[in-house]
Amino acid sequence: MNASNACATFAVLLLANCLQAQTPASFRVLLGITDAQTTRWDGTFKATAVRSAQLDGWRFEGVDRINGGLFHLATHPNVTGDTTIVANGVVIDADGVTESSEFVFTTAQGDFQFRAADVPYGSGIYKLGGRVYIDRIPQAHRLAETPEEEDYPSIAAGKNGEIWLAYVQFHHNPDHVKLRRALHEAPKDFKIYAAPTGGDQIWARRYSNGTWGDPVAITKPGGDLYRTAVSVDGNGRAWVFWSENHGGNFDIFARVLNGSEPGQQVQISKEAGSDIDPVAATDAKGRVWVAWQGWRNCRAAIYASTQNGNSFSPPVKVSNSSKNEWNPAIAADKTGRVSVAWDSYRNGNYDVYARTS
Repeated sequence: MNASNACATFAVLLLANCLQAQTPASFRVLLGITDAQTTRWDGTFKATAVRSAQLDGWRFEGVDRINGGLFHLATHPNVTGDTTIVANGVVIDADGVTESSEFVFTTAQGDFQFRAADVPYGSGIYKLGGRVYIDRIPQAHRLAETPEEEDYPSIAAGKNGEIWLAYVQFHHNPDHVKLRRALHEAPKDFKIYAAPTGGDQIWARRYSNGTWGDPVAITKPGGDLYRTAVSVDGNGRAWVFWSENHGGNFDIFARVLNGSEPGQQVQISKEAGSDIDPVAATDAKGRVWVAWQGWRNCRAAIYASTQNGNSFSPPVKVSNSSKNEWNPAIAADKTGRVSVAWDSYRNGNYDVYARTS
């Protein structure tokens, strides 16, 4: 190898190493972990040797806020009426991070800084005499930014590369913070605890061409709903599944999305006994399968149903024991087989079973 070739090879290797070293990274910075009373931690943030960096709130409440590199926050009581103080903090989401990237904080309680190399995964560090704790966390992107509670996400990809996300949103009673406070004496009556909540609602979002679309309402608000599942059929339509309570009995429902428009709601299970925990997958022919746990005569079994155009087949019992069966999972392979797995108490202890169609 001549000198020019050697230099070119070295330059390529050096460039590859530099590109490999520059990665996204996230750090959680907990402020006031030893505070015994509410304390202000207002301050500023600056990052060096990164392509970009931004702050996000961690357990923000009330007037806590972030404005670019400025943050205004305080440690708070655990709940209203409880004197226990819990830490507050921020999450740093940075891109182009190297081992020498540095993050600098000025706060009302003192200044500190750290380098990315100081905080490997699984090993946090303390600053300001133990009042600040910093650890590296997996990088995440917030997809729901409402004051309500979003739970039970499910996600699936279609052949065209689109991704569909479904989840349950719970709407609080407007006075939920007051209602959850710790009690130091028995209440005179329980009328305030009988106040209704806003109930549950199912939402879906589509990821396409590098961006997430706006949330699409799958159900009306105010329902009593539990868990979601989603799968994309051979025509590129997303099917969203959930369990819904009608008159004290939960059943499995589905709704198709063609683009961003929800289609007709389909009820899949109709038997007495609650049907919950749907899971879904798409087979090699493009048909969507859904499996779930259904209770019949005080026994839990695993059931499944298959898409037929815009409807679903009558439920078929997948498990075959006289004991309770739980927690279904489902997957399909490229040859056309679909497998459902679950755990069963048929042997006097929990074991995992599977069945393939």
